[in-house]
Amino acid sequence: MPGDLLVVSAPSGTGKTTLLKRLLAVMPGLRFSVSHTTRPPRPGEVHGRDYFFVSPAEFQALQEAGGLLEWVAQFGYCYGTSREAVTTFLTQGFDVICDVDVRGAKAIRKTYPEAVFIFILPPSLAALEERLRQRGGLSPEELAARLAQGTEELGEAPWYDF
Repeated sequence: MPGDLLVVSAPSGTGKTTLLKRLLAVMPGLRFSVSHTTRPPRPGEVHGRDYFFVSPAEFQALQEAGGLLEWVAQFGYCYGTSREAVTTFLTQGFDVICDVDVRGAKAIRKTYPEAVFIFILPPSLAALEERLRQRGGLSPEELAARLAQGTEELGEAPWYDF
């Protein structure tokens, strides 16, 4: 029996990654779809666990070959979900969780309308800004861009199932 696909979105800094890691730790039948990205790793991130860190040329080749279920360019980098990984996990009977932005979720719904779409809300915009500041490594311009996108994404929350 095929597994279920869970698609999770949230503004950057909401705590989504922490929540997903906890779910994966306590749910042995759940698999995480590791995204591909052209951005460099942050301290502590591991290739193949957190992301597949690829060159822009590798990403483009994957995209052009139809290997991405969804992809987006944001904050100067590309991010995408492997079509093969999701399909393989589902056909093996595993439930799969994808961590994508709003645009990615809408693209996935076209292929998997039966998937469950979940949006995680931050406690407040002020809390979101504080979390992004604490994360560090963002210029004032990058911080402003992430907050603007987060505010925009919050308006899409009603589109989600949960």
